[in-house]
Amino acid sequence: MLVIRLIIVFLGILICVVTSIFLAHTFFPPVSGRDFRLYAMISGILITLFSVLLRAKYKWSLNSILVSLAPVELITMLIIMSGSGSFAIDSFNLKWFFGLNLYIALPWVSGVIIGSGLLKLKA
Repeated sequence: MLVIRLIIVFLGILICVVTSIFLAHTFFPPVSGRDFRLYAMISGILITLFSVLLRAKYKWSLNSILVSLAPVELITMLIIMSGSGSFAIDSFNLKWFFGLNLYIALPWVSGVIIGSGLLKLKA
């Protein structure tokens, strides 16, 4: 069951990121290819909504919803390392990792907190 949830979260976050790219190009056409902040902001909003949905509507447990983010974090770090050309955990890679987590992990945890609050309000 946990493996299925890991796959659901990975694909859901991937869909959020791809959707944010299409939304940014649709509503903000002059977006530069080097400035990813608009894509990241829209992705963060969609990731928050996705985690609220999983926690509040589908009632995923806190353990499974938080653990299911781990593969996404691992893949994020591998993409950063591959882009930098260094597979060492150095300050450059960590700076990018923590910077990107403002748009991945922070919205995810925020959505979990909001979803948990909604669950308590329903009860």
